[in-house]
Amino acid sequence: MVCEHLRQLYQLCLDQKIRLSGSDLIHVVCHQCGRHDVCPSNLRDDHDDEPAVASHEPPAGKSGS
Repeated sequence: MVCEHLRQLYQLCLDQKIRLSGSDLIHVVCHQCGRHDVCPSNLRDDHDDEPAVASHEPPAGKSGS
């Protein structure tokens, strides 16, 4: 069972639509409680999904005028 801190982190990721990706498993460690967990599958981003683009940055090659 994960600690309250990791549950809060997972909820933040769900609320803010933050997805995590990597070729290896992502291990999450809470140094406050000494608990660790592997990133839940509902927070992992599949490699087949479109790449995320920051909404505050204009696309490359586009000008503001």
